[in-house]
Amino acid sequence: MEKRKVLLIGGGGREAAIAWHIDRTCADVELHATPGNPGIAEFAACHSVKADDLDALCVLGKSLRPDLTIVGPEAPLVAGIVDRFDDELSLSVVGPNAAAAFLEGSKVRAKRFMRRHGIPTAPFHVFDNPNSAERYLESVAYNPVVIKADGLCGGKGVIIPHSLDSQFAAVAEIMRDKRFGPAGDRIVIEKKLEGVECSLLVLADGVNAIPFPAARDFKRRFDGDKGPNTGGMGCFCPIPDISPDLLEEIMDDIVYPTIRGMAYEGHPYRGVLYFGLMLTEDGPKVLEYNCRFGDPETEVILPILTEDWNFVDLLGLTLEANSGLETVELKWQGVAVGVVAVHEGYPGKSSRGVPVDVTNVGKTGSLVFHAGTKLDTSGNLVTDGGRIAVCVGLGKDFRTAREQSYGGIALLDFEGRAYRDDIAEQIAQSEPI
Repeated sequence: MEKRKVLLIGGGGREAAIAWHIDRTCADVELHATPGNPGIAEFAACHSVKADDLDALCVLGKSLRPDLTIVGPEAPLVAGIVDRFDDELSLSVVGPNAAAAFLEGSKVRAKRFMRRHGIPTAPFHVFDNPNSAERYLESVAYNPVVIKADGLCGGKGVIIPHSLDSQFAAVAEIMRDKRFGPAGDRIVIEKKLEGVECSLLVLADGVNAIPFPAARDFKRRFDGDKGPNTGGMGCFCPIPDISPDLLEEIMDDIVYPTIRGMAYEGHPYRGVLYFGLMLTEDGPKVLEYNCRFGDPETEVILPILTEDWNFVDLLGLTLEANSGLETVELKWQGVAVGVVAVHEGYPGKSSRGVPVDVTNVGKTGSLVFHAGTKLDTSGNLVTDGGRIAVCVGLGKDFRTAREQSYGGIALLDFEGRAYRDDIAEQIAQSEPI
């Protein structure tokens, strides 16, 4: 059987989970990844091109001629990798073109898009001058607020200050100190919504959309949702709060208005679209859009999907409207809990070159998805980032899945290892014994 060639761009835990899922559902695929990581290398031939080097990616694409390319991280999507692979190489890529990727690339444009199309979100104001932002904060009609840098910040550009002084400090950090560079030239200040957060990922073909099971991400660094925002410290899936009626409401009031709005504005959205939602007393509201698979949501969503679908075939249905996506109904079984092992200084600091031992993790039944790891010049596994790995436990209930996940992370060994102790704790405790 001749195998289809697939290129996976990225090298984190999300891409490790995608590679693992392709391996278990796609016998007809020859998988390549760039830059990959040692975990991804178990399932794919890895190349050395960085995910944000579009010129080098085009050279690799020209050489490999993949039948399909899957983009994990947001930066190459926002920079236009879909356009370049299409225009220069006539290669198909799962994901939005640059014109549609503004939904994640610019918080300002995304919020204004929501307002134009009546998509429920928090009230907001936009500022391109720190003095104006500070004057507004002194007179703000609602408090507390959330302050967001406009551009891409690796999941760290959202600050939730709890006093006027800390609000001023957040404005200064983003706009005066330029912590995030040009991504902080503009900011969004919006009302802080109260409720329960969830992440809903859908596949879209420009017209139709189908949902994955909803997940809950733990973004704050420390237990009890304390400390700074991170790229994600853990996750569980599915969410019992999302009833069929509530899912229908989200699809009708948020997902489809987004898809129709993008088409109306001339940017049909194709690929994976992530909705960060707050389930408030007034109904679900959008916190943010992401233009790709979430991380660490992907690590807990894919393992509970049943193997009804060849994953590459499924993703391929997003390339053209009404090509079959409208008939798909994804199914899942059981629950998953993922806990992220990080360097103790994360998100402020990362770890490089420290030996990592994952050999015993599997003894607990836990999956381990490499995130920030690499092989050193001697072939030894070492740290290479802030988030090092994600341990995922599976089970019929959250208590079982949680025990498996934490059992795995206890056996994942590297100096400076840290993690949250309360991922999925409340939902596990609420289950009958």
